[in-house]
Amino acid sequence: WIRTRQTLSGERHFVDNSGCDGLTGGTFEFLNGANTSKARFIIVFDSGFPSSGDSTTSFDNGAWHHVVGSYDGSRVRIYVNGTEENSSASSVTQGAGTRPFQIGGDCNGNPFPWPGFINDVRVYTRALSSTEIKLLRYAPWVVSRTGLVGYWPLLNANTEGGHFEDSSAII
Repeated sequence: WIRTRQTLSGERHFVDNSGCDGLTGGTFEFLNGANTSKARFIIVFDSGFPSSGDSTTSFDNGAWHHVVGSYDGSRVRIYVNGTEENSSASSVTQGAGTRPFQIGGDCNGNPFPWPGFINDVRVYTRALSSTEIKLLRYAPWVVSRTGLVGYWPLLNANTEGGHFEDSSAII
């Protein structure tokens, strides 16, 4: 879940572990696309950076939006409020990331701060089905925890600094 307090200018990250430096060694970036107030999910490979493309929904209206990025080995997808809004084909194998996982935009020392709030961040080692993504929005407790490797409830956290504990072992 994300909410912003303003119209975005420049690149801003919700969640990533890419290093944000255009180099390999990460696995993904979740950010506003093409300097807009629309979401984009990028997979980081040694051979390139396939992207979902921008969502159709803008999220600069002060409302909460449920945003999910997914990669199933053949398509990179972006979902907003339970609906797939864009995708692109990619069949490159994703490697293991060596970069730090970060929430809120301070990406490996590169400042891309998210100007708002983030809630309920989850990371899976598998692509969720479209049904599971819809359930995450309305009934997250019924989604299988298979492949869940990180969960940060954050509870409407302002992302301007701070350390958040992984709660995946307790849900």
